[in-house]
Amino acid sequence: MIIAHFGRSFCPYYLRKGLTGTGGAEEFYFDTSAVIDPATYDLAFSRIFKDHNLCRERFSWNTLHGPPEVEATYTFFLCEQMRVILDAVEHHRFSKTETEGLLWGNARRALKLA
Repeated sequence: MIIAHFGRSFCPYYLRKGLTGTGGAEEFYFDTSAVIDPATYDLAFSRIFKDHNLCRERFSWNTLHGPPEVEATYTFFLCEQMRVILDAVEHHRFSKTETEGLLWGNARRALKLA
């Protein structure tokens, strides 16, 4: 089973609450799309896996718009997401093997790739 957006846990409060009812997270895959709160990743990495910047995409919740030349300097949401994942990996001192397992290994297993 894939739990999307850490179970819509965009902040640690909801992730903490959700994890108490799972009885263990070993049998689940967790999708991290749209989760950019570093504290949520920190909690996830400590319990499951051992600032939001402006973004270019036109998401409904992205109401802070500027002139096109200013918005051209905004980052992409995916970049922000990867930044907080990598920051959390570094904070928790994941080994190279653990990091590869988190990023490539989980994707490979979820997509059933050789």
